[in-house]
Amino acid sequence: MEIEEEFNGNKSAGKSRQLLAAILASMYTLTVTLVMILLVSTYDHLGALMRPHTSQWFLVITPLAIIVGFPIAHFCCECYGRKVSLCLSAIPLTFCCMLISFGENSLLLLLAFILGGIGSTLCLHTVPIYVSEISSNSLRSGLGTIRMIFTTIGFSAGYLITDHRVYRDSAFIIMFLPLLLGLGFVFMPESPIYLYRIAGIDEATKCLMWLRDNDHQCVHHELFTIQQTVPSMTTGSYFFQNFFLDLGKRRGFIITCGLFTAQSLWQVATVLHIRGHMSGAIAQGTLRGAPVTIFLVIQIIAAVIPSILLYCFRQKILLLISCVVMSSYFCVYIVIALIRHDSYIPSWILLPLAISSIVAYYFGMGTFPSIIAVEVFQREVLSLGFMLSIAVSWIVLFFMAGIMTVVVMSALIAALINVLLSICLFFFIYFFVPETTGKAIESITGGLRKGFTK
Repeated sequence: MEIEEEFNGNKSAGKSRQLLAAILASMYTLTVTLVMILLVSTYDHLGALMRPHTSQWFLVITPLAIIVGFPIAHFCCECYGRKVSLCLSAIPLTFCCMLISFGENSLLLLLAFILGGIGSTLCLHTVPIYVSEISSNSLRSGLGTIRMIFTTIGFSAGYLITDHRVYRDSAFIIMFLPLLLGLGFVFMPESPIYLYRIAGIDEATKCLMWLRDNDHQCVHHELFTIQQTVPSMTTGSYFFQNFFLDLGKRRGFIITCGLFTAQSLWQVATVLHIRGHMSGAIAQGTLRGAPVTIFLVIQIIAAVIPSILLYCFRQKILLLISCVVMSSYFCVYIVIALIRHDSYIPSWILLPLAISSIVAYYFGMGTFPSIIAVEVFQREVLSLGFMLSIAVSWIVLFFMAGIMTVVVMSALIAALINVLLSICLFFFIYFFVPETTGKAIESITGGLRKGFTK
């Protein structure tokens, strides 16, 4: 019998405290999103004024800094803890905004882009791990969706800030957010998993007592699970231990890479198609500011939907529905393009299609891959898998974006490719991705050793 099935106590003990810690941790993604939009705005303002070779460096340096920064993020996360890593991320993000606000030459601005990439990496790497490790099994998926809510708020707020202010003023406004967030997060607990690894059972017990609101039965059960499944730092190289020999870990790695690659492809599709057509409609005057504002508000509402839908549906069902609805945008686009013999979509058709596709993205592929990635790995190799998966996703993202923008590819062919990819993704999720909602991580990884979906 699984350990999870033997526990009959309060599975939602300390819900408010876990929610508070998850909200503060997830707010780091709000900061990251604001900084990323600030970097794009800065490049848009200065790119035309720079020499071509200098402008190209600014275009590629941030994604390179994000990928190279993952070893740094992993080192900080494993050696100093999840809490310290998130607090440290405020330093490069703050200096990034400071250099953009006060920097006077391209070298300082280039350094700002590098610091922005490294600081973003610390957050992107650590937030899902921290939220997963402080959450009980019954709350883990729901708390994991909070990150996407703040990401969406960051996109909308960043658009409003950078659209109405000079990039230097925007940087000065954003600069104080990571500092305040870092100071507030000092009072949050460390991950009990990390504390057990470095300090033993006593420190982990204190942390769990706070997170579970002094529910002794719940704490005793989780401590027993930690002792049975999590190796301590003193047991040697726990990080690479038997990774390639464990069938469950290999399958988890395949699932994680597949989901993040698919997520990146959908991000490219969203940027190159939906946002591209909307920008064209705005430029032609067929789409005014009010619909754009409505679109931003709907994005925020859509980000809240996963937290509500999890009470009615499982993660895997939501992923499949998300895949079908998002692909419908491209199917309709293909039909209209073939009928009209034109790739232009009227704004009265574009806006409902874009809204439905964005909503579907948020309640599925935009939210759950990172949650599942944290759940399908055993904790000793979780950081390795998450790091490599994000790196692969970024490489695919910029590789595909480069192909679709450098090579003259018709919008119709690109839409056909996205439909084919969505079909492959649907069957990949259906056959290979396990249902993880409400299950213990140990139960999930045990099931992966037996079969993909069992």
